[in-house]
Amino acid sequence: MSALERAAEDIERGDYGLARQRLRSYLRSRGYDPDLLARIGRVCYEMHDPGEAGRYWLLSSAAGAEVEDAVTRFRWQHAARPRDLVRQLPTRGAPPTIEGYPPIVQQRLRRLGIVDELVAVIRSRRDSRASTAGVGWGVAIGVAFFTVVSVLLGIVGLLEVMSWVFRT
Repeated sequence: MSALERAAEDIERGDYGLARQRLRSYLRSRGYDPDLLARIGRVCYEMHDPGEAGRYWLLSSAAGAEVEDAVTRFRWQHAARPRDLVRQLPTRGAPPTIEGYPPIVQQRLRRLGIVDELVAVIRSRRDSRASTAGVGWGVAIGVAFFTVVSVLLGIVGLLEVMSWVFRT
């Protein structure tokens, strides 16, 4: 059973919290998906959390008065500056340019005046992931080198001790 099917069952049971958790987890593994963002926004809205719904609906394919009201509420709850607002958005796997978003999202981003901020934050996050990607190999190589040197020094030390023992 897929995460979406399990989330639908959670909603049928009235467990919106678990449904939201499942959908968020699925979003992290899947990356940007405007329809999935719309579903998460709907669940948050049904949980009577329009600000959180607006966080997901802002980059989603959802439309309507309640969507725009929730996006506005999210904006006012989290936006001292446009960059602060954008940092709150689920941008994992998001397109690096505005042209990669559905037309309704492009309109929202332009209306809110956060296109440049969004592009800058997405690039910054991608650059930081790219710069740390090589760190894993560097650490692995360092650990392997340290292990080999330690084993060799242990063998040399053992041979030295044995030479002392057998001299007498």
